[in-house]
Amino acid sequence: MAPSMSKLAAVGAALLVGSCRAQSTGMFKVIELLGSKEDETKKMMHEDAVIAAAYSQWCTGEQTSLEAEIENLEEKVDKYGARSESEAAKQKAFTEEAQALRAKVTEDQKTLADITAVREKEAAEAKATITDYAESLDAIDRAILTMQSKVQSIPATALLQMKDQLAAVLTGSAASPARQMRALTSFLATTTTSLDQQEPGVAYEQGKVFKDVIRLLQQLEDKFQSEKNAAEVAEQNAIHAYTQQRMDLEHQIETANNEAATKEQDAAEAGQESAQAAADRDAAAEDLKKTKKSLSDTKRVCKQKAELAARRAQAMQEELDAIAQCVEALDAVKHKALFLQVESDISKGEKDALLQAASFLQVFSATSTAAATATKKTINVQRLHKMQVFLQQQAAKLNSRLLAQLETRTEVEQKLSAKDSPFDKVLKLIQDLIQRLETEAAQEQTHKAWCDSELAKNKALREERTAKVDGHKSVIEAVTADVETRTEENKELDQQIKDQSDKVASLQADRVEEKKAFDEAVKDAKEVMEAVEYAIQIMESFNTKSMLLQVRTVFSKASDKLQENAKKQPAALDDEYVGGFGSIVAMLEVIGEDTEKQTAERKRAETAAIEEYNKTLTDLKSAIAVAKETIKHNKSTIQNQIARKQAETEDLEMETELLNQAMKEYEESLKPSCINASSFEDRVAKRQEEIQSLQEALKILEGA
Repeated sequence: MAPSMSKLAAVGAALLVGSCRAQSTGMFKVIELLGSKEDETKKMMHEDAVIAAAYSQWCTGEQTSLEAEIENLEEKVDKYGARSESEAAKQKAFTEEAQALRAKVTEDQKTLADITAVREKEAAEAKATITDYAESLDAIDRAILTMQSKVQSIPATALLQMKDQLAAVLTGSAASPARQMRALTSFLATTTTSLDQQEPGVAYEQGKVFKDVIRLLQQLEDKFQSEKNAAEVAEQNAIHAYTQQRMDLEHQIETANNEAATKEQDAAEAGQESAQAAADRDAAAEDLKKTKKSLSDTKRVCKQKAELAARRAQAMQEELDAIAQCVEALDAVKHKALFLQVESDISKGEKDALLQAASFLQVFSATSTAAATATKKTINVQRLHKMQVFLQQQAAKLNSRLLAQLETRTEVEQKLSAKDSPFDKVLKLIQDLIQRLETEAAQEQTHKAWCDSELAKNKALREERTAKVDGHKSVIEAVTADVETRTEENKELDQQIKDQSDKVASLQADRVEEKKAFDEAVKDAKEVMEAVEYAIQIMESFNTKSMLLQVRTVFSKASDKLQENAKKQPAALDDEYVGGFGSIVAMLEVIGEDTEKQTAERKRAETAAIEEYNKTLTDLKSAIAVAKETIKHNKSTIQNQIARKQAETEDLEMETELLNQAMKEYEESLKPSCINASSFEDRVAKRQEEIQSLQEALKILEGA
């Protein structure tokens, strides 16, 4: 292997030398120049690394500062937005409360008017009732006086009629006591019959009735006086209750008016606070937008600078690697004598290897021929001996007297037939033993057939019943699991419907924001294109000084904040300067092309976003509908599965009983009457191994 490796190294060195020679006429001068170039490149790499590190540090600090400012502005937007919404909610609540209070005032005013009207009506009715009682009492007094003054002229029939009427009034059967008394008074005034014209018996009776009438009139007077007093007391109580209720309502109206005025003032103040917070939020949002754009520009520029630094470092490192490879190759092959010496060593090594390989093949061929001749002469003895050893090993392994006896018989036959071939006798002996063993196996197999048949039938029956029992259990478990799974799935689907409904609302809100951002981006791109076209026109039309001034003016108007940030930036790596404006114009043209491409890409992205929005919205709504349908299907399936579980439970009980019967038959009938299965299998296995051993012995004798 050493010569081969040396040859590869020499060839590689030669290739490298040839490559380097093509670039220089002096080997040592090339190495010297490569060393100088290496030092120069390393120095430039170090300078680039220092500049890139400083610029990267500035980028990190600037981005951190802008991100902190963005976070602060976002907090302000959220804070002012929340405050605006909170104050708006307060305004709404105060307004609703004031409206409710005003409505309560209107309701209380109506109630006051209603109870006042009722009180006036009740007062009029009470006044009429009391007046009616007063007139009735006056009529009673006048009736008593009239009767007492004209007692001799009142007919007995009139007294009786008066008594009945008074009794009716006292018992409450008269419709109007006042009208009844007026009727009695009128009746007394028109009666002119004298008691003197009546018979003595009649006069006696008339005097008795007269006393009854006077007594009834007095009772009626007491009754009316009591009722008049009660009516007056009730009227006073009603006046007091009305007065108290009126004062309460007037107090409620005054309090509600005051509270409503306060709520309206609070609502106005909350509205002002909400408007101010909304204005602050919008101002913070505008600052946030500008700061985000500044951060985006900073990240873009920093990324470009970092990529440029990485490309420059990679190119320099690749140059250093190439220099190192060339120097290493040249140092290894400075002198032609070294290359010739290496080539000579390679040829000598290869020759020695070939000679060693040829010698090895000759020795191996001779050894193989001698071994083949010796094997041919001793094969018969080896086979017989090998067979005897095999039989002896198998007899010990299987604990077989048959194989041990055969091994002994074979040894005896070999001694008895030393001059003749013993193979025929040994072969016949082995074949007879094989036939005898096979006959014994067939007889024992017949003996076992009945037990195997019955045991197989019973086993099949038990397995069938067991399978059915297991099947029913599996079905019950599966049904139970399915019910649980579907129940859990319904819970998840309910949550999924809620989540997807929230996504629909969020998606619609995001689409509005994306459309707004797209319109702003297209507008910004148009302004960028106009500025680029203007700058190119200026640079191609005016001299260097005027073009620089005008371009700076346009750039200053368009990007004051960027220029301000640029003044704070440290020195950064940049492309090589090539005088004139060709590179700048080219850069601007690239910017214009990129802007056009970006605008077209934005339009394509907007179209794709609209399509994706419509598709996603449709998918979400479809998913919600599918989830609802799945819930409905699951509920129906759960009911069916519960019924199925009940049926499977009943079938399981029946199959379990049948399985127990089959097990009882096996344990009590078949198992005691059949031979031990493992004992039979052991005998069969041992006999089969003996037969295989005999067959293997035949193969050994035949040389197979």
